[in-house]
Amino acid sequence: MKSVSSDQLPVDSKKDIETVTCTCGHKIFDGEVIRSRCVKVLESKALCRCKKWVGVPVCYLPY
Repeated sequence: MKSVSSDQLPVDSKKDIETVTCTCGHKIFDGEVIRSRCVKVLESKALCRCKKWVGVPVCYLPY
């Protein structure tokens, strides 16, 4: 499987990305990487370290 770097993303998708922070203050999504060990891809949720499921953007980029 090939990985896709942020340099290969379309220009339009880069400017629309926002960070996602849990209510506990932990930054889960920094605009490029989901910082969680558990991600529910079909529900677009990631598990925070406070054990709360937080909505994160999940997209599919064909390679």
